[in-house]
Amino acid sequence: MDDVTAEPGRLPGDGPLPDDWWQHRFDPNSPELAPRLYETLAPMRERCPVARSGMYGGFWVATRYEDILGVAQDWQTFSSAYGLSIPTAPIAVRNLPVEVDPPIQRVYKP
Repeated sequence: MDDVTAEPGRLPGDGPLPDDWWQHRFDPNSPELAPRLYETLAPMRERCPVARSGMYGGFWVATRYEDILGVAQDWQTFSSAYGLSIPTAPIAVRNLPVEVDPPIQRVYKP
């Protein structure tokens, strides 16, 4: 992984992570992201509200409320049936009802 240290005069964890980091290597589990979460998400919302990360085999990152709501409501395009965690949890037990799609989900969540 490339160095994600601060610019001269800034403390590590002060300000957003570099654009290249969130454009190509976004990792929700990164210890570098935690102290800079809000500062990093702000430019993402403006410049790339739906980003693609190559980490963990690849996944999409939606950052705006409207986009997240749309994803959550469109189960036919954005299925939860393959899991919700990144990386995929190494267990075979599903988290019901959130990791199943309709019509099965309706049995648990009418």
